[in-house]
Amino acid sequence: MDIYKAFIDELRVVIRQEINDSLEELIKRYAEDKWMTRKELAEYWGVSVSYIDHKIDEIPHSVTTPVAFKKSQVDAWRMGELKNQEIVNSSKVNINNYKKNDFKVGR
Repeated sequence: MDIYKAFIDELRVVIRQEINDSLEELIKRYAEDKWMTRKELAEYWGVSVSYIDHKIDEIPHSVTTPVAFKKSQVDAWRMGELKNQEIVNSSKVNINNYKKNDFKVGR
């Protein structure tokens, strides 16, 4: 009976640690993935705000005003992993986009 209890106790410790590690990773990832303004994005990338304005139609961003940029999306876009057309926002969905087989979202 003592071996069984020791096994269960050790299993609890391992499971608790795995859950804590997973939660810490999720919290860290969520906290780092924030929304940025044009100015914050320019500072983050080390470029001018006018550069951001010039590239606004290419860089994934919110369709609301003021324009905001999600850190994970702009990082992926800058690394060439994400194109603006892949970002879908339901407020810009139009049935005409589906008819063309060329569904794009943006300004």
